[in-house]
Amino acid sequence: MRLGILSATVILYWAEQRKPDQGTSSYPMRVQLKATTIFVSSQVPSVHSMMSLLQCLHDSLKNSLTPPEERYRIVTRLSGSSASVNCLSFSADGELLASGDNTELIHIYDTHTGKTVHVIENPGESWGQISSITWLPSLNRTSKSLALSFGTGRGLVAIYKRAKNSCKFQEAFRLSPFPSSDIVEMLSYDPRNTLLVVSSQHGEIKLYDLDWTSWTLNIIWTTKLKNTILRSLHFVDEGRQLIVFCLESKEMLCIITEDGKPNVKWSRTLRSPIGSAVLFKGRHLLVDNLMSRFDLYTFPHSSTSQTFPVPMTLECSIIKDAVFAEDGQVVVCGSDHGLAYVFSRSNREKKPLQIMHHGKERDYLQVLDAAMVSDWHMVATGSSGQNGSVVLWEKPVKQLSKTEHDLANAKDKIELLIFVFVIWVSWSYLLALSDVGLHRVSWDVLTDGCEGVGLVALLGALCDGSLFG
Repeated sequence: MRLGILSATVILYWAEQRKPDQGTSSYPMRVQLKATTIFVSSQVPSVHSMMSLLQCLHDSLKNSLTPPEERYRIVTRLSGSSASVNCLSFSADGELLASGDNTELIHIYDTHTGKTVHVIENPGESWGQISSITWLPSLNRTSKSLALSFGTGRGLVAIYKRAKNSCKFQEAFRLSPFPSSDIVEMLSYDPRNTLLVVSSQHGEIKLYDLDWTSWTLNIIWTTKLKNTILRSLHFVDEGRQLIVFCLESKEMLCIITEDGKPNVKWSRTLRSPIGSAVLFKGRHLLVDNLMSRFDLYTFPHSSTSQTFPVPMTLECSIIKDAVFAEDGQVVVCGSDHGLAYVFSRSNREKKPLQIMHHGKERDYLQVLDAAMVSDWHMVATGSSGQNGSVVLWEKPVKQLSKTEHDLANAKDKIELLIFVFVIWVSWSYLLALSDVGLHRVSWDVLTDGCEGVGLVALLGALCDGSLFG
């Protein structure tokens, strides 16, 4: 029993020390144990069953103390979009969010207030659905020039610039690079070299130079990839190379942009079809493999370094978007059932850090974006279907005090010591399970709605032997 009291004391002390020391508020210590039932049989337990029990204890220790500051919360459900949302894009500074949908409208929101600041409409109703959006930031930060480009379902590309001393946007240029029967699939912009690349659903790619003075697009080269649908375009190597991702062929192509013609530098085949692909700082590649997971690659290699499982509820696959957030430390993945899954990229755990509930189970989360605004991490999720919607999420950029920083650095060591201590104390009882009849221990009973008490009771009972009768 002394060992049980000791373990409980260590855990309670650890929890107490993790409270913030700034201000008067403190987050509660919460143990979030699922309704897991442990079956103890009269047979000698296998190594697997013992390790499963220990893993449960380890997971409980790790997840029991989760402050609200470490989770995203809904800021607002943005008004305006009433049809399938096809694209979302934060401006470079995160101050604005653009949303395009099937109603041929682009809503531009202020991320601080959540209110619509402008709606770009199609007066002639000739655009078709808004299929892709990209912001065109100027390298001259002092000019405060801001523009966005978008593609439509009828082969149109348009550029709108923000009017001087106004939050409204006005048309600067438009062209039809593709036939009206060919949708603009993707857009990507390189601000260093003012290059805009557009692709069509039928595999055609066109590279333009954007003249900010005359607001014109000058063609540099064009090419067409046969028998494939292009899913993503990304500039790398300071705009000197364009990476193209293909749906069915699983191909990742590198095209040189500065030769005046489309020369393919290399081509690699990934391990799965490419539903969506996003690159972070030219080093990390996240791909929707059109099955029940997202694959992480170390770009430009073609072998996976990590996978993030996302359940599928449909018999057929749908294309799902994903995004890097928090300066690449986490990834947020869409789904076919109204949930977004947040995973850590650094700790290699396959369990999500958080599951974000966007809407109904029949909502398809196919578009996402992320940004950092002031002291907040922000994520936008958009759903497709008859009643599309956009939800804005936020999480504070945590500013640690010196005490919290020291405790955070020691967290892994403390957790390891506690885990080793629990194994040492409980090992003889795990080996003695063969002398016990059939028992069922419900962890919900142990928690009993208390904050932090259940886990302590479990460890105390495990250590003094009362758990096993």
